[in-house]
Amino acid sequence: MHYLDTASMGALARRHGFVLEEQMTLPSVSASGLYERIRYSREVSAVKAAFLTVAISAARPFFAVLPADIEVWFLRRKG
Repeated sequence: MHYLDTASMGALARRHGFVLEEQMTLPSVSASGLYERIRYSREVSAVKAAFLTVAISAARPFFAVLPADIEVWFLRRKG
């Protein structure tokens, strides 16, 4: 995992013979499987996980107004 912005990723890609073909963002929080992800390590109780799932799911529309924090870059080697 690297924390780079699009301009830095493009420059790094060009330096190593790649072209940035496409860039897209992913949602910060996905409702699909949220409860299971919260409960994965079993450090959070089932009741607390259920509460967190409801609270985070209710807050998801507010996350949409924030800048995306997950970017995906599709690179292609030149030539």
